[in-house]
Amino acid sequence: MDKLYSVKKFKTWDGFKKFVNQLSEDWVFRGQSNSKWELTTSLERTTFYKNHEKIEQFYLTDFQRGAKNYLDDAPQFNEILEWLAIMQHHGAATRLIDFTRSPYIASYFAYEKVESEEYVSVWTLNIKSIQAQAEQYIRNSGFLVDEFKKSNGKLSDEIFTKIFFINDFFCVFGVEPFNMNKRYFLHKHYF
Repeated sequence: MDKLYSVKKFKTWDGFKKFVNQLSEDWVFRGQSNSKWELTTSLERTTFYKNHEKIEQFYLTDFQRGAKNYLDDAPQFNEILEWLAIMQHHGAATRLIDFTRSPYIASYFAYEKVESEEYVSVWTLNIKSIQAQAEQYIRNSGFLVDEFKKSNGKLSDEIFTKIFFINDFFCVFGVEPFNMNKRYFLHKHYF
């Protein structure tokens, strides 16, 4: 399979800053302390994900049952994206991947726990391009096209649940939880 990305290596911090400063607001970033790591979700990196059908739904339900005791303002049970975001930030394995609008926050995470003398990586994605491709993919699939049109291309909780959570529809889609807790707000994460 051909690579769908390019690699840029920077020898200096100034070179990196010059590159990211010329990017538009359409870009999001993810820092990883090992450049050999693939861009995968924490759920995909587990062994139980492949061995147990619907394991994510089981963990979500289990998390929801316990979290109501500790969260002052827990989402409604049907707000799946909100729950997955909370789970993600409490260390649970989910289908979400954190991104930030700040290349400097991504850089911090890349260098925070460097494992070796190898390169770190800062993944840089054009979120508008990814959204456009995902929307086209959804339209071409014929799945929930009417619902998606009614929402003006926005991924409501109901559509998210139907497309990704119940049916395991395979595509990448940038999402942001509607309710932003302090951590989300400060880091402005995309998933």
